[in-house]
Amino acid sequence: MIIISDVFVMDVFFFLTSLGTTLAYRGDTIMFLDCCWSTYLEQKQSNTKARFVPDAGAPEHGQAGMTLIELMIVVAIIGVLATLAVVSYTKSSNKAKISTEVAAVFAEIKIRQEAYNVEVGEYLSTGATEADFWPDAPSGTSVVNPFLPLPAEWTALRFASDKSGVYCSYVSMAGEPGDTANVGTVASSDFSYVPPNSNWYYILAECDGDNDPTLNAFYFSRSDREGIVKVNEGR
Repeated sequence: MIIISDVFVMDVFFFLTSLGTTLAYRGDTIMFLDCCWSTYLEQKQSNTKARFVPDAGAPEHGQAGMTLIELMIVVAIIGVLATLAVVSYTKSSNKAKISTEVAAVFAEIKIRQEAYNVEVGEYLSTGATEADFWPDAPSGTSVVNPFLPLPAEWTALRFASDKSGVYCSYVSMAGEPGDTANVGTVASSDFSYVPPNSNWYYILAECDGDNDPTLNAFYFSRSDREGIVKVNEGR
């Protein structure tokens, strides 16, 4: 016979409800615990008969108890919530790693582009087209792609980095005032980019935040505006 006090059951459900609220705040739809707790209370209130005949040594009061199946259900719920917590944490961690890397690489490219423009009078494209990413494709978040040695265009830009490997792939396209010849599909379609009436460049990063290459995230920044714009972040 298994006798578990109502106090224990309440502690378990309050813990799960608290955990469920925390995870729901992170974006997961698991707020079914309030419903479970309400159902449990209704069942306890309507159940006027004891489930078991108490053992001789069992306390006489406050020990209605709980079946083994109910205990297994509670344990299963804890397992599901623990899994969701791990998944949620992993997603947040991957986003943070990628965002930190992209911000650092973009900042360095901007510095080098501006210095090149002062020296030469124009900005420099790091590839023949927008599809000429370096490295060739994002690695996901489990491993990093080798970032060094850099291609000739990146060397000409005097890009400097202490990163031996990166998660994302990068390209910077440049052109003359109003010239759209070097504007790629992602920049024009996903970010509605139109070149300004001055020398220009933009930076594009492709990242695989969920280790599934079927749909990746893109990060975008342009020479005439501050900030980084994102699409499909976390993918």
